Amino acid sequence: YQSMPGLQLLHCVEFGDDIVGGESTLVDCMAAAHELRRISPDHFRTLVTTPATFVKQRDSACYTYLRPHIVLQEGLDMNNMNREIVAVNWSPPFEGPLCIPQESVESYYAAYYAFERMLDNHSSVVDGMDDSKLSSSQLFTPEKLEEYLKFSREYTWERRSQVGEVLVFNNRRMLHGRRGFTFKEIDEEGQHREQQIRGDRHMRGCYIDIDDTLSRYRVFQRRRQEQQQGYPESCEQHYLSLNVGNGTILIP
Repeated sequence: YQSMPGLQLLHCVEFGDDIVGGESTLVDCMAAAHELRRISPDHFRTLVTTPATFVKQRDSACYTYLRPHIVLQEGLDMNNMNREIVAVNWSPPFEGPLCIPQESVESYYAAYYAFERMLDNHSSVVDGMDDSKLSSSQLFTPEKLEEYLKFSREYTWERRSQVGEVLVFNNRRMLHGRRGFTFKEIDEEGQHREQQIRGDRHMRGCYIDIDDTLSRYRVFQRRRQEQQQGYPESCEQHYLSLNVGNGTILIP
């Protein structure tokens, strides 16, 4: 998307007690990008300077967009990799064929695999990874691999949703996933056995725009304040009361 959805809402409609697994996970991809810059500057530079392909193909949709995985604040020196990280683009299910020079492919995959380990602490990411695209010089030592995995192990948030709960998160910063799940049954001997789930876990999701949502929030907050306290005499005090914590000191 040229303009990606800002906030995602996931409503837990149904989550049976006989389901094993299925927990929701979140990880801060911008924090991971900061850490990647510290421990692997070369991989960080690759993900900043190499465009990835993102596609969405459906019967009624055909989206294609090229953008790097990590985006830095524009500045006079575009070679400066210490600029502020302003966006991370990461969505493996919607990635398409690379459109980059052949000599850049190997370094891209090495950087991609390194960052993937920082974002997904599930063992299958490591056990099932295909290293065939990497040369011996690009393969990771066990020590380096552990350094990447350490971030996802320490900073992945995980929760089993309760019926009625709504999970709301910044879709441009937080990466959402879920654990695999099975269906627990009791056999003739009274022992539990696990089978593949066929239902009883229902999460309903939607996306909303950040600007419209914050605007509505500020209007509701202003009306609530006026009803409870009246309009502040100080204009600056009024502005400060509308700050929702997005880094803006004064909101016009």
